[in-house]
Amino acid sequence: LCFASHYNEDCGYLTYSANNRNSYDGLNVFKSEFAYEANYCERLFMSAFCTYCFDCVNCLFGYDLRNCSNCFGCVNLRNASHQIFNVQYRKDDYEKEVARWEERGISEIKAKFEELKQSLPRRAMYENKSVNSTGADIEESKNLRNCFVAKECEDSAYLFVNSAKVRESMDGNNLGYDPSEFLYECQGITGSKDLKFC
Repeated sequence: LCFASHYNEDCGYLTYSANNRNSYDGLNVFKSEFAYEANYCERLFMSAFCTYCFDCVNCLFGYDLRNCSNCFGCVNLRNASHQIFNVQYRKDDYEKEVARWEERGISEIKAKFEELKQSLPRRAMYENKSVNSTGADIEESKNLRNCFVAKECEDSAYLFVNSAKVRESMDGNNLGYDPSEFLYECQGITGSKDLKFC
C-alpha cells in the first residue's frame, strides 16, 4: 500500500516516498532505512516519529533535526547527540532516561514533545539549498515559482506535491524521479520530455 512512491523495498504505507528500505507509515521520505512515522525526511536510520529530519540515526520524536544521533523528543538541533527534549545527557544517563520516558507511555511523550515544539521558533517555510524560489518544502532547486514539495527542480512554476528532477515545466503534480523536462499540465509522469495534458 505505497502510493506515488518509487524504488522502495520491504516498505508499507508510504506516500510520495522513494529509495527506502524497511520503512513504514511515511510521507515524503527518501533514502531511509528502518524509518517509521516519518514526514518530509531524508537519510534516516532506525528513527521514528520524525518531521523535517535529515541525516539522523536512532532519533525518536524529532522535528527539524540535522545530522543528529540518539536524540529523543528534540527540536531544531544540528550535529547533536544524546539529548532528551533538547537537554544534553551523557551516553549512560541518556539510555536510562529514555527507558524511563518509554515506561510513561506514548501519550505523555507526545504531550511533552508538542509542548517543546510550541515553545521554540519554527521556520515559516522549509527551503534547503535553493535560490530564487517560492512555495514550501523546496530542496536543491532554483528559479521555482509557487512550487510545493520539490527537489532538484529548476525553472518551473506551480508544481504541487512531490516533483523531483524536473526542469522547464509548469502546472504539474507528482512529476520526475527520473529526469523530466518540458511538461505542462501533467500528473504522475516520470522520465519524460515534451508532454502536455498527460
